[in-house]
Amino acid sequence: MRTLEGKSDNGVMLTISAFTKDAYDIVYVLDHYGNRIKEVDNAFEPFLRESQIQDSLKRIDKMFSNERSEGPLLYAEFMESLNEEEREIFAHRG
Repeated sequence: MRTLEGKSDNGVMLTISAFTKDAYDIVYVLDHYGNRIKEVDNAFEPFLRESQIQDSLKRIDKMFSNERSEGPLLYAEFMESLNEEEREIFAHRG
């Protein structure tokens, strides 16, 4: 498993698979949470004044700013890392 030159906010060394799974999880939530993006937006509304939430949302926005940015590429890497059976399970979750 490859590691990145860096640590998470809590000081734990992260692996590429952790980042790729995070990207998958973000896409999954946007695709499956209630009425999709609008409901995700509504769920965050009460917390938008919190600086930690603002910082996290800015990072996600940058991560998924376009189809060639880090988020979509990490999502694709995660899906590629799965064998066919695992890919089917992830593709049909929800």
